[in-house]
Amino acid sequence: MAIGLENGTLKVVDCCTGETLFEDSGAHSDSVSSIAFSADGRRLATGGRDRTIRVWDTETWATIGLPVEGHSDWVTSVAFSRNGQQLASASDDGTVRFVGRYTRKLCWKLFKWYIAEREGCVVG
Repeated sequence: MAIGLENGTLKVVDCCTGETLFEDSGAHSDSVSSIAFSADGRRLATGGRDRTIRVWDTETWATIGLPVEGHSDWVTSVAFSRNGQQLASASDDGTVRFVGRYTRKLCWKLFKWYIAEREGCVVG
């Protein structure tokens, strides 16, 4: 189980034993606000109040590449696509961003006004 703390720490704990498997007190420079595992369990994404997203290798717990940046306010949610090729993030800046997992380049972006104007629109 992955736990994000208000001080920016990422902690991974074995649910059965309670043993801490990994801890990084510098995962984010502000609160960890969102955590998501990839479908295959090989990657973990964290989003933070520092407006960044980090991707972790769950075997080594090393970060993969540089932090993903682009939001102008804190990251409220992160999620991998089913095939793991894209990473979605939502922010309090009113946008949902989709970046390529390997390229880290922006694929597309939705704005809250776009979603709000479409009745019954759900992004999931």
